[in-house]
Amino acid sequence: MNGAAVRVYSLAKDGLTPLSPHFKVREFACSDGTDTVFVSPALVEVLEKVRVHFGKPVTINSGYRTEAKNKAV
Repeated sequence: MNGAAVRVYSLAKDGLTPLSPHFKVREFACSDGTDTVFVSPALVEVLEKVRVHFGKPVTINSGYRTEAKNKAV
């Protein structure tokens, strides 16, 4: 697994950047529209393995939530 615990991306700049064959940065963005996206490479690796194993799409509902979004929920 990747040694980095979390990587930081910009939704505007990196949203279409592939993180694996089946996942892009934008899929991990907070639904509140925040530009900063934090992604765990280890999580992406696990999700990719699940996707490949079952051969079906995996929908990410909440890859990252800001503190404000967590409080609102």
